[in-house]
Amino acid sequence: MGIRPGLSRILADRRVMLVAKSTLAVLLLWAVLRRCDAAELGEALHGVKPGLIAVALFLHIPGYVVSSWRWKLLLRGQGADVPVSRLFRLYLVGTFFNNFLPTTIGGDVMRVMGTAPYCSSKSVAGTVVLVERMTGLFAMAMLALGAVVCGAAIPPGCGVGWILAGVFVFFAAACISIGSVRMRAVLTKLVGRVAPPRVAEKLLVVGRAFSAYGNDRRPILLSVALSFVLQTNVILYYLLIARALGVEVRALEFFFILPAAQLVMMIPVTPNAVGIRENVFAFFLGGFGVAPEVAVAVAWIAFAFVLVYAVAGGIVYAIRR
Repeated sequence: MGIRPGLSRILADRRVMLVAKSTLAVLLLWAVLRRCDAAELGEALHGVKPGLIAVALFLHIPGYVVSSWRWKLLLRGQGADVPVSRLFRLYLVGTFFNNFLPTTIGGDVMRVMGTAPYCSSKSVAGTVVLVERMTGLFAMAMLALGAVVCGAAIPPGCGVGWILAGVFVFFAAACISIGSVRMRAVLTKLVGRVAPPRVAEKLLVVGRAFSAYGNDRRPILLSVALSFVLQTNVILYYLLIARALGVEVRALEFFFILPAAQLVMMIPVTPNAVGIRENVFAFFLGGFGVAPEVAVAVAWIAFAFVLVYAVAGGIVYAIRR
């Protein structure tokens, strides 16, 4: 039985997109590595302080725990009670799919599928993951803006600060809209008029899920609070890796650098931000006098540790299938 023409075309388009993204990743890697001395890069990687590196590797565990509790609170806001242990495993599995499959949303899809049986529908489970992402972005932007207000230096020629300010304003407005009965009524009416019936039905389910957070804001507020804890943990993770490599940039600057770097790496133009990651760290840390070899080493070690937990997620997925 052959593949349907429509499906065949979709698969072909995805292959073309993967080739294009991979090509761009190679070009970006070449652009940053041509500025690095191979011997100095090897020396930077060889000279890391093992104690700080070990602590950085361990920080992923409390990060997953905090993330799991944040997810649980948001699910509870939808009337779904999911064990934290299951959410912890789903986070690991999601990390595997995000890093070992040619997709940027595979991990989130697995998380939605894993919690859908506890929710009234897949749309509700997907809404929870979306809201979770929103609270994380909101906390990230707030920390970066707070760092700038507190006097963090910004590398010359960096316009990311304005983008972060825009992210903050957008998500603040989104959070206000979630809690506004009048805004939800306007959006519901608009969706009913514009969208096709099947799409409108799905969107209305999502809208009702958002309404649950407007009626009881405690899950959202607690989720935002945990997002601040989580983002601070991520910043500490990168700071420890940088210190292990001898980088002496102030901690305050890292509260700007990391959210800005994460924002750029979210742009899905290469597989797993390969090439983007190295250039972003070379740019931001280079603005404080850090050699490109050391900046690339920071990026590579941080990503390597993510892959360690991604492998663990793959093992969990294989065992639990």
